[in-house]
Amino acid sequence: MGSQYRTGIYYIDESDISIMKKSIEEQKKKYDKPIVTEIEPLKVIYNEEEYHQKYLKKNPDGYCHIDLNS
Repeated sequence: MGSQYRTGIYYIDESDISIMKKSIEEQKKKYDKPIVTEIEPLKVIYNEEEYHQKYLKKNPDGYCHIDLNS
């Protein structure tokens, strides 16, 4: 819980915004609940701790539903 765990898509180039919004609109069709991913300009980036690096490879049965094989 907390704002540090919200999902977001962050851009450097404003021309990418339309692509991001289109992608979210396509994803909305797959879910009953709203998608609340924020789209914001990238302000700062931090390197994650080592145990977060390549998380899905280290934790293939983790909580994330992303299939790395597709």
